[in-house]
Amino acid sequence: MTSPFAHVKFYFYNTYSRVLGLLFVANSFVFGNWVARIPDIKESLWLTDAALGMGLLGAPLGSILVMSFTGWLVSLMGLGRSLYLFSALFLLSPVMLANITSFNSLLACLIYLGITEGLMGVVINAAANGVEKKLERPIMSTCHGMWSLGAMMGAAMGSVIAGLNIALRPHLLMISLAVLIPLLLSPKIIQMFDTLPSPEQKKGFQKPNMALLAISLAAFSIFLNEGAIADWSAVYLRETLKSDPYLVGMAYAGYAMFMAIGRFTGDMLIPKFGKKNLVIGGGLLSALSMSALLILHDPWAAIVGFSLVGLGFSCIVPILYSSAANEPGYTAESAIAVVSTISFIGFFIGPPIIGFISEQYGLSLALVLVVGLSIMISAIGTMIQFK
Repeated sequence: MTSPFAHVKFYFYNTYSRVLGLLFVANSFVFGNWVARIPDIKESLWLTDAALGMGLLGAPLGSILVMSFTGWLVSLMGLGRSLYLFSALFLLSPVMLANITSFNSLLACLIYLGITEGLMGVVINAAANGVEKKLERPIMSTCHGMWSLGAMMGAAMGSVIAGLNIALRPHLLMISLAVLIPLLLSPKIIQMFDTLPSPEQKKGFQKPNMALLAISLAAFSIFLNEGAIADWSAVYLRETLKSDPYLVGMAYAGYAMFMAIGRFTGDMLIPKFGKKNLVIGGGLLSALSMSALLILHDPWAAIVGFSLVGLGFSCIVPILYSSAANEPGYTAESAIAVVSTISFIGFFIGPPIIGFISEQYGLSLALVLVVGLSIMISAIGTMIQFK
């Protein structure tokens, strides 16, 4: 019998997927470290909650501005060169963030973070699709599992460093050097990824067809849910369930851990159960788990429930990205750019929507939105012809 993690073993033995996995880890590792220091930025700049919220809009704004023509840039420059350059620009972002001294600099640095995250996000997903075609086996889910792993490590390290009262500037400079230097010393990435199948170059932004719009709507719903859970799960445990302080962060930790587990096994499960079944089943599992934790109204039930929500969501985004990249008539880069642009808007508006509903009707009722969107994802999954 084949080991459940035989695919992961293959993933790390293959040079293409191993390098790509490290880039996914580097991307989320930087992001996780930054998120852990946001409270310190808020305190050092004497920002109100509203002012911080306005400043944080810089990142999604930057991504939305650049994603519409990122696919064209990748086609123009070549996959290897754009992968190397865009990754370097993003991994340089902690240097920018280390020099935040005012609200204006916060906004400017986060716009840079968003632009470079948009560029790197599109190209690493396009590269994953190219590697899938070269190897003739799925790796997208495992790549996204590496992203989840890097985010967990980055957030944990950032929390420990913040707890040790290490200043923001040396922390972020150290993080940037740790991920940027290995990349700069690996220029062979350009030649290696330029050997992947090269799609026909398309000019400008490509208008999405109905299939891409359906995929984008499902991705939008997933990202909206992810943003809501990331920002509100701890608040739900602390303020609604009155849980012990040591449990407050466990809900999102369980969510992230089970999402990583699901993604690492996803590339093995996809050939067995099919993309459509995993999207439909994942959406229903998340809806049922979210409903149960809201009904049971218990901290431990919430931790288990949020964990199962993460498991349900885990394979859906990699499946959607892979299917978008294989949509006929589009380059992988342009299709992923369309889906990324629309889905990132969901991540951007999710937390404010939950906050507005919570202010009027309570957080428990606000989180019912996650249930409804999870059911909608399953419904959309029945209509998509996954490729």
